[in-house]
Amino acid sequence: LTFSLVMLLLLYFLKNSTLFILGLLKFKFLEDVTVRISNNIFNKYLNKSFLFHTEQNSGKMFYNSSENIDIFTDTLESLATIATDSVLILFLILLLFFIAPMGLSISIFSLGIVILIIHKFIKNQVISLGKKKEIFQNQRIKSLLQGFHAIKEIKVFKKYNYFLENFFSPNYKRSKIRKIQRLYNSVPRLVLEIFFIIVLLSFIILLKNQGKSNLDILIISGFFGVAFIRLLPSVSRCLSSLQLYNFGKKSLDNIYEELVLNKIMSDNRSTQKKTIIENSINSKNIIFE
Repeated sequence: LTFSLVMLLLLYFLKNSTLFILGLLKFKFLEDVTVRISNNIFNKYLNKSFLFHTEQNSGKMFYNSSENIDIFTDTLESLATIATDSVLILFLILLLFFIAPMGLSISIFSLGIVILIIHKFIKNQVISLGKKKEIFQNQRIKSLLQGFHAIKEIKVFKKYNYFLENFFSPNYKRSKIRKIQRLYNSVPRLVLEIFFIIVLLSFIILLKNQGKSNLDILIISGFFGVAFIRLLPSVSRCLSSLQLYNFGKKSLDNIYEELVLNKIMSDNRSTQKKTIIENSINSKNIIFE
C-alpha cells in the first residue's frame, strides 16, 4: 500500500512537472512569435512611402500592429490547446477501450455526432462574428485617434457629440459581438454535460441487459464516470479553442496578407517592372565614326 501511494504521488508529480515545463515552453514560444511579428509589421509600415500613409487608414495600421497581434496569439494558443488536450483524450480513450470496447465505441460514435453538430452549427456564425468584430474595432480605433488628434478643434468648436457618437456606435457593436462570442464558447460544455449523463445512463442499461452483476456495473460505470469527468473539460476546451480559432481566423489572414502576400505581390511588381524596362531598351541608328 505504501509503495502504491508513493508511486501514485510520483506519477502526479511527474505529470504536473511535465505540464509546467510544456506550459513554460508554449508561452515563451507564443510571446516570442508575438514580439517578432509585431516588430516586423511596425517596421514594414515605417519603411513605407509617405504616399502609402496618405492612402491608408491609420486606425487599421494601428489595429494590425497591436490588437490584431494579440488575437493572433490567442488563435495560436487555441491550436496548442487542441493539440495538448487531444493527446489526453486519446490516452483516456485507449484506456477505456481495454475495459469496455463496445460501450466506448457507442460513446465515441455518439460524441462524434454531437461535436459535428455543434461545430457545424456554430462555425459559420463565429467566423462571421470575427470579421464584423475587426470592422467595428477598426472604426473604434479610428474614432479614438481622430478624437485625440483633433482635441484642440473639439475644445474650440465644442464638437463633442460628433466624435462621441462616432466612437459609441462601433464600441457598442463590438461589445455586442464579444458577448455573443463568449455565449457560443459556453455552449459546448453545457451540451456535453447533458450528453455525458445520457451516455452514462445508456451504458448502465447496456451492462444490465448483458447480465452483468450490480457490483460489476458499479465498478465499470464508476470508472467510465471518472473518465468522463476528466474528458469533459478536455473536449470542451478543444471545442472552445476551435471556436476561438474560427473567431481569430481573420487575424491569421491579416498577418499572412501583411507579411507574406504583400511581399510576394511587391516582388512580382518589381520583377515585371524590371522586365518592362529591359524589354523597352532598343538600339536604333547607331553610327560609329
